[in-house]
Amino acid sequence: PLAWARVLAWVGILAALALGCAVQDSGPQRPKAVRGVLDLRGWDFQKDGPLRLDGEWEFYWQQLLRSEDFRCDASQPRDVEYLAVPGSWTGQVVKGEHLPGHGYATYRLRLLLDRPMTGLAMKVETAGTAYAVSVDGNPVAANGRVGISPEAHHAEFRPQVFNIPSVGAESEWVFTLSNFSYRKGGPWNPVSV
Repeated sequence: PLAWARVLAWVGILAALALGCAVQDSGPQRPKAVRGVLDLRGWDFQKDGPLRLDGEWEFYWQQLLRSEDFRCDASQPRDVEYLAVPGSWTGQVVKGEHLPGHGYATYRLRLLLDRPMTGLAMKVETAGTAYAVSVDGNPVAANGRVGISPEAHHAEFRPQVFNIPSVGAESEWVFTLSNFSYRKGGPWNPVSV
Protein backbone atom coordinates (compact mmCIF):
# COMPACT_ATOMS: atom_id res chain seq x y z
CA PRO A 1 0.00 0.00 0.00
CA LEU A 2 2.82 2.46 0.81
CA ALA A 3 4.52 1.77 -2.54
CA TRP A 4 1.27 2.47 -4.40
CA ALA A 5 0.85 5.73 -2.50
CA ARG A 6 4.33 6.81 -3.60
CA VAL A 7 3.63 5.90 -7.22
CA LEU A 8 0.36 7.82 -7.14
CA ALA A 9 2.10 10.82 -5.56
CA TRP A 10 4.72 10.82 -8.34
CA VAL A 11 2.03 10.51 -11.01
CA GLY A 12 0.22 13.47 -9.44
CA ILE A 13 3.39 15.58 -9.38
CA LEU A 14 4.20 14.78 -13.01
CA ALA A 15 0.63 15.55 -14.08
CA ALA A 16 0.75 18.91 -12.26
CA LEU A 17 4.07 19.79 -13.94
CA ALA A 18 2.73 18.85 -17.37
CA LEU A 19 -0.43 20.92 -16.80
CA GLY A 20 1.65 23.88 -15.61
CA CYS A 21 3.78 23.77 -18.78
CA ALA A 22 0.68 23.55 -20.96
CA VAL A 23 -0.91 26.56 -19.27
CA GLN A 24 2.31 28.56 -19.53
CA ASP A 25 2.56 27.94 -23.30
CA SER A 26 -1.06 28.92 -23.95
CA GLY A 27 -0.17 32.58 -24.65
CA PRO A 28 0.10 34.08 -28.13
CA GLN A 29 2.34 32.32 -30.64
CA ARG A 30 5.76 34.00 -30.53
CA PRO A 31 6.78 34.88 -34.10
CA LYS A 32 10.32 34.07 -35.32
CA ALA A 33 12.27 35.72 -38.10
CA VAL A 34 12.46 33.73 -41.32
CA ARG A 35 15.04 34.65 -43.98
CA GLY A 36 15.54 38.12 -42.54
CA VAL A 37 11.87 39.03 -42.04
CA LEU A 38 9.95 39.06 -38.75
CA ASP A 39 6.20 39.37 -39.31
CA LEU A 40 4.71 41.10 -36.26
CA ARG A 41 1.38 41.98 -37.85
CA GLY A 42 -1.20 41.04 -35.27
CA TRP A 43 1.27 41.32 -32.35
CA ASP A 44 -0.02 43.74 -29.71
CA PHE A 45 2.85 44.92 -27.51
CA GLN A 46 0.38 46.33 -24.94
CA LYS A 47 -1.47 43.04 -24.58
CA ASP A 48 1.09 40.42 -25.68
CA GLY A 49 4.14 42.04 -24.06
CA PRO A 50 7.78 42.32 -25.12
CA LEU A 51 9.16 40.05 -27.79
CA ARG A 52 12.55 38.54 -28.55
CA LEU A 53 13.71 39.17 -32.12
CA ASP A 54 14.77 35.54 -32.54
CA GLY A 55 15.26 33.74 -35.79
CA GLU A 56 17.12 34.03 -39.08
CA TRP A 57 18.66 37.45 -39.67
CA GLU A 58 20.42 38.44 -42.88
CA PHE A 59 24.17 38.14 -42.38
CA TYR A 60 27.00 39.89 -44.23
CA TRP A 61 30.45 38.71 -43.16
CA GLN A 62 33.38 41.18 -43.20
CA GLN A 63 31.04 44.02 -44.24
CA LEU A 64 29.89 46.98 -42.15
CA LEU A 65 26.76 48.17 -43.94
CA ARG A 66 24.23 50.92 -43.27
CA SER A 67 20.61 51.25 -44.32
CA GLU A 68 21.67 53.50 -47.22
CA ASP A 69 23.88 50.71 -48.57
CA PHE A 70 20.88 48.46 -49.04
CA ARG A 71 18.92 51.15 -50.88
CA CYS A 72 21.75 52.52 -53.04
CA ASP A 73 23.02 49.13 -54.14
CA ALA A 74 19.63 47.47 -54.54
CA SER A 75 20.41 46.64 -58.18
CA GLN A 76 23.62 44.84 -57.22
CA PRO A 77 23.16 41.37 -55.71
CA ARG A 78 24.72 40.82 -52.29
CA ASP A 79 26.03 37.57 -50.94
CA VAL A 80 23.47 37.23 -48.19
CA GLU A 81 23.58 34.41 -45.67
CA TYR A 82 21.16 33.82 -42.79
CA LEU A 83 22.31 33.21 -39.23
CA ALA A 84 20.31 32.59 -36.08
CA VAL A 85 19.98 35.34 -33.50
CA PRO A 86 20.74 34.84 -30.69
CA GLY A 87 23.89 33.00 -31.63
CA SER A 88 27.58 33.39 -32.23
CA TRP A 89 29.01 33.58 -35.74
CA THR A 90 32.04 31.64 -34.51
CA GLY A 91 32.21 28.25 -36.20
CA GLN A 92 29.28 28.95 -38.55
CA VAL A 93 29.88 27.87 -42.15
CA VAL A 94 29.68 30.71 -44.68
CA LYS A 95 30.69 30.10 -48.29
CA GLY A 96 32.20 26.78 -47.28
CA GLU A 97 34.43 28.22 -44.56
CA HIS A 98 34.11 28.04 -40.78
CA LEU A 99 34.04 31.58 -39.41
CA PRO A 100 36.63 32.57 -36.82
CA GLY A 101 35.78 34.40 -33.60
CA HIS A 102 37.55 37.56 -34.72
CA GLY A 103 36.08 39.71 -37.46
CA TYR A 104 33.15 41.98 -38.21
CA ALA A 105 29.73 41.66 -39.78
CA THR A 106 26.35 43.21 -40.43
CA TYR A 107 23.07 41.61 -39.37
CA ARG A 108 19.85 42.93 -40.88
CA LEU A 109 16.22 42.27 -39.95
CA ARG A 110 13.05 43.66 -41.50
CA LEU A 111 10.01 43.91 -39.22
CA LEU A 112 6.47 43.98 -40.57
CA LEU A 113 4.05 45.79 -38.23
CA ASP A 114 0.36 46.64 -38.43
CA ARG A 115 1.19 50.36 -38.40
CA PRO A 116 4.05 52.76 -37.59
CA MET A 117 4.75 52.80 -33.86
CA THR A 118 6.33 54.98 -31.19
CA GLY A 119 7.40 54.27 -27.64
CA LEU A 120 9.27 51.00 -28.19
CA ALA A 121 12.52 50.10 -26.49
CA MET A 122 15.20 47.58 -27.38
CA LYS A 123 17.05 45.46 -24.84
CA VAL A 124 20.47 44.00 -25.67
CA GLU A 125 22.05 41.85 -22.94
CA THR A 126 25.56 41.72 -24.41
CA ALA A 127 27.02 40.93 -27.81
CA GLY A 128 30.51 40.02 -28.91
CA THR A 129 32.06 42.46 -28.45
CA ALA A 130 31.13 45.87 -29.89
CA TYR A 131 27.96 46.83 -31.74
CA ALA A 132 25.93 49.64 -33.23
CA VAL A 133 22.24 49.48 -34.13
CA SER A 134 20.16 51.62 -36.45
CA VAL A 135 16.41 51.44 -36.96
CA ASP A 136 14.98 52.76 -40.22
CA GLY A 137 18.31 54.46 -40.91
CA ASN A 138 18.52 56.23 -37.54
CA PRO A 139 21.25 55.29 -35.03
CA VAL A 140 19.62 54.12 -31.78
CA ALA A 141 22.23 52.10 -29.88
CA ALA A 142 25.95 51.51 -29.52
CA ASN A 143 28.22 49.60 -27.19
CA GLY A 144 31.98 49.90 -27.56
CA ARG A 145 33.36 50.93 -30.95
CA VAL A 146 32.79 48.82 -34.06
CA GLY A 147 35.83 48.57 -36.32
CA ILE A 148 37.42 46.52 -39.08
CA SER A 149 40.71 45.95 -37.23
CA PRO A 150 41.89 45.37 -33.66
CA GLU A 151 43.15 48.97 -33.59
CA ALA A 152 39.81 50.44 -34.72
CA HIS A 153 37.72 48.18 -32.48
CA HIS A 154 36.97 48.78 -28.78
CA ALA A 155 35.21 46.00 -26.85
CA GLU A 156 32.53 46.66 -24.27
CA PHE A 157 30.23 44.28 -22.39
CA ARG A 158 27.36 46.36 -21.05
CA PRO A 159 23.72 45.23 -21.05
CA GLN A 160 21.54 48.12 -22.14
CA VAL A 161 18.00 49.22 -22.91
CA PHE A 162 17.57 51.82 -25.66
CA ASN A 163 14.54 53.90 -26.55
CA ILE A 164 13.46 53.75 -30.16
CA PRO A 165 11.69 56.99 -31.08
CA SER A 166 9.63 55.54 -33.94
CA VAL A 167 9.45 52.61 -36.33
CA GLY A 168 7.73 52.33 -39.69
CA ALA A 169 5.13 49.72 -40.59
CA GLU A 170 7.93 48.10 -42.61
CA SER A 171 10.92 48.67 -40.39
CA GLU A 172 14.59 47.88 -41.03
CA TRP A 173 16.98 47.02 -38.19
CA VAL A 174 20.72 46.99 -38.99
CA PHE A 175 23.08 45.60 -36.36
CA THR A 176 26.84 45.99 -37.03
CA LEU A 177 29.26 44.09 -34.81
CA SER A 178 32.98 43.56 -34.49
CA ASN A 179 35.03 41.30 -32.29
CA PHE A 180 38.80 41.26 -31.91
CA SER A 181 38.83 40.71 -28.15
CA TYR A 182 37.04 37.50 -27.31
CA ARG A 183 37.02 33.94 -28.64
CA LYS A 184 33.39 34.24 -29.87
CA GLY A 185 31.76 36.97 -31.91
CA GLY A 186 28.18 37.92 -32.72
CA PRO A 187 24.87 38.57 -30.95
CA TRP A 188 24.99 35.56 -28.63
CA ASN A 189 22.31 36.89 -26.27
CA PRO A 190 18.69 37.73 -27.14
CA VAL A 191 17.67 41.08 -28.58
CA SER A 192 14.19 42.11 -27.39
CA VAL A 193 11.68 44.91 -28.01
